[in-house]
Amino acid sequence: MLLLTWYITGAMDIGLWPPHNHRSNKLQLSFPPHPPRPPPSSPAQFKRFCSIGALVRLLIPRDAAHSSTPAPHCSPTPTSLLLLLKAVVNEMLPNTELYSPAIEVDPAMYDEEDLGYESALSGYDSDTMCIASTMNEYLLENGRLYHTYYGPDKNILPLDEIEQDRMDLCHDIFNLMLEGLHLAPVESPTRILDVGTGTGVWAIQVAEEYPQAEVIGMDLSPIQREWVPPNCRFEVDDAERDFTYQRNSFDLVHVRNLGQCIDDWERLMSEIYQCTKPGGYIEWCELGGTCHSDDNTLADNNPTKLWFDCMVRAVAMLGRPASITHILMHDFLERAGFVDIEVAQYKHPLAPWPKDKRLKQIGAMNLIAGVTGYHAYGMALFTRVLGFHSDMADKICRDCQVAQFDKSAHIYTFYYVVYARKPTRDEAAANAH
Repeated sequence: MLLLTWYITGAMDIGLWPPHNHRSNKLQLSFPPHPPRPPPSSPAQFKRFCSIGALVRLLIPRDAAHSSTPAPHCSPTPTSLLLLLKAVVNEMLPNTELYSPAIEVDPAMYDEEDLGYESALSGYDSDTMCIASTMNEYLLENGRLYHTYYGPDKNILPLDEIEQDRMDLCHDIFNLMLEGLHLAPVESPTRILDVGTGTGVWAIQVAEEYPQAEVIGMDLSPIQREWVPPNCRFEVDDAERDFTYQRNSFDLVHVRNLGQCIDDWERLMSEIYQCTKPGGYIEWCELGGTCHSDDNTLADNNPTKLWFDCMVRAVAMLGRPASITHILMHDFLERAGFVDIEVAQYKHPLAPWPKDKRLKQIGAMNLIAGVTGYHAYGMALFTRVLGFHSDMADKICRDCQVAQFDKSAHIYTFYYVVYARKPTRDEAAANAH
């Protein structure tokens, strides 16, 4: 009964119950005069709002109840729904060693007769969903909606609600790994910038955590929520253009998962350095571009390896770093002038095969995110850059997604978090001499 209550509450929060129209993509991002529901009164309430809402939307789009055609990726079973809700409401577990030599595989997962995860997560397919575009600057391609205003290859991921739900779920995954919103040791910040804010969920939660701070989220597209805390606002801009922010004004600048979208990281880090306060911090987070296995269960012919190899080749052809690592991130920050650079490395399982409970939870959430995630990252790159036919690109993405249900392959990627401090004025003066 408690889980059912949480499900209905999440559905009401995101507008699934009762049904109503889709969220509108409006350039006006101010707080609406009469929000449908009051904002959550605490960070904990807001996290529950985002987590359950995103997962319910991922399972059942708002139009599913009114459509005569089954919506793709959205055939929830009671078992899958309970597993997803459990992933949200479970307590945050203690962090494990960042550089542990290997992740222990859970032997209990082999107790079931099948060799895949279908018994736990069933009812999903990988059909793409056509989204009708109402904004001329967006491109409908391969059944997904893409950004074009600042250039079609500026952001190679789609912008539609399917992708927004996946981004919100990934935000919860990253929070679970970090056990919080950031690692940088900022104290009582008064101004925070989120570069590439996406749906704005990180910026909104940071604004809740630091109500005394002004929080600004910057992104190429106005896809953020229609209501925000009073100390949070969003701006549409290209992070690779000259920043218009006042110099030395931010206590914390946050950058997350822009690896496939930035042409000139050195320029971006220089702009961030200029607008960071002396003594302020930058925190940069990226998923690694290669997959790994500690027990040699990642075969050369595994579809996951093919997908990652194609991704690396396509990004390199765009002239962007093929695979961002903590070494590259450290180098960019050091060249920009930041000091006290700290690196954290997390193993990021793609399915719920680990024995460790926290990593198993992360893997289960990644399995759900992958239902649409491999297509989101791959389709534009494989068709536009590599020149693959859409059917071939779809097969590579679909095979990779299906491969994650194989319990015999224990695959993970790395998630890198690097933060650094801008020298104080006295330190800068001393270094100048």
